Amino acid sequence: MKNLHYTVTKDSKPQFRGSDFDCFEYILKHQPNSVDHATKYEGWKIQKTSLEGLIIEACLLEDGFENATIAQALENASRRFRYEYEWQIQHDGLLKACKEWLQGIALQVPIWNDEIDQLGFDPEFYFEQIAAAFVGMTETNAPDVALCETIEAL
Repeated sequence: MKNLHYTVTKDSKPQFRGSDFDCFEYILKHQPNSVDHATKYEGWKIQKTSLEGLIIEACLLEDGFENATIAQALENASRRFRYEYEWQIQHDGLLKACKEWLQGIALQVPIWNDEIDQLGFDPEFYFEQIAAAFVGMTETNAPDVALCETIEAL
């Protein structure tokens, strides 16, 4: 059975990934109130790890973008991808180029089969799926600012 992993966020910024128990414990150690109070009133959340969440976390880990908004971090990653893989995009298409870019450790997303499996994703299709998620999040010439602001407001 696969381990279901969760992500702890504070004001929509990823803080920690682990099991549900580990996430609960993390919140207790990093603020003085109960987890219930922290999740209702202080901007903390525990959510099942998603491909989109992994992408956002990786984009925010980029040098110089640790304190950026989600929209700024996604836009930076998208610009970098297009700059580094412009020829590949024209030659092989957007999704295949993005898959190869991510497999080349362009962003700090999980790359090892064991880690991918532990997160509940199928390693055989993971890079196709995360590439499709990245393209879906960034390919409107710019990230959907309204969507990113809504996510950050949650």
